[in-house]
Amino acid sequence: MVSVWHFMRFVLVVCLVSIRAEAGLAAAPEWDGARPLVVVHSRNMPPLSFLGAYGEPKGLIVDYWELWSRVNGVPIKMVLTDWVETLRMVRDGEADIHGGMFYTRERAREFDFEGPFVDMDSAVAVRKGLPVRSMADLKDVTLGVLAGGYAVQYLRDVYPDIRQKPYKGTAQVVQAALRGEIDALLTERVTLVHLLGEAGKLDEFRMLDVAYRHGIRPVVAKGNRRMFELVKKGMEVIPGRALERTYSRWTIPTPSVPSWLIALASLALLILVGGVFFFLFQFRRR
Repeated sequence: MVSVWHFMRFVLVVCLVSIRAEAGLAAAPEWDGARPLVVVHSRNMPPLSFLGAYGEPKGLIVDYWELWSRVNGVPIKMVLTDWVETLRMVRDGEADIHGGMFYTRERAREFDFEGPFVDMDSAVAVRKGLPVRSMADLKDVTLGVLAGGYAVQYLRDVYPDIRQKPYKGTAQVVQAALRGEIDALLTERVTLVHLLGEAGKLDEFRMLDVAYRHGIRPVVAKGNRRMFELVKKGMEVIPGRALERTYSRWTIPTPSVPSWLIALASLALLILVGGVFFFLFQFRRR
C-alpha cells in the first residue's frame, strides 16, 4: 500500500515540474543591448501617458514599460508625441514598440498585436442639459474624438450618422469641450475623469454608459517577429505583485489573470481531487 508520504511527495513533484515548465516557457527575453528600444505613446492622454512639468514621460503606460525594462534587463527610451505620429513611427521603423492601443482589423493590417496588459473602459461625456440619454441620441451632436484613435473607426462602424470632430490629442478633445467648441466627446473613461476633474469641470458633464471595453495591447511593426517575441516573453515574466503596485499608483484595476496561471491552478486542483479519490480507494481496500 502506498503511504501518505509517498503520495504527497508525488503531488509536490508534479506541481514543481509544472511550475518549472511554466517558468521555462516564460524565460526572460534576450537583447543584444546595442541600443535602447524606442517605445512610443501619446503625450497628452493622462493618466495613461503624458509629459510632466519638466517634459518627462509620465503615466501608467510609461510606468508599465519601465517595469518591463527593469524586470527583463532591456533598456528602453520612452518617446511621447501626438497619437498619429506614434503610429507612423512604428510603421516606418523609427520606433520599436507602440506602448499600447486597442485592436482593430484595420490596424492589424499594419501592426502585430501582443496580448493585453490592462483593460480600459471608454465612454461618452455630454454637457449637462443636452437631451441625450444614449449613443443613439447623438446624431445631431458633434462628437470630439482622438484623430487616428479607436473611437474614429468604432463610430464609423456602429454609429455612422454621428458627426465626428478629430483632435491631435485626448487633452485637446477635452479642452475643446471646456471651451464650448463641442458638447460631447468619446475617449477612455479614466482620462475623461482625470482631465475634467483636474479642470474642476466634472460636474458640468454627464457620462453615458460605457461605449466599449477593450484591452490595451503592445504593438510592433507587421512581420517583426523578433521584436514580437521579445515583447511577449518580457511581458510573461513580470511579477503579478509588481503589476498591481504599478496599476494602483494610477487607480487602474489589475487586468485579468494570465491564462497560464489559470491552467496551473486547474492542474493543482485536479491533483488535489485525484488525491482525495486515491485515499478513499485505499481506505476501502483495508
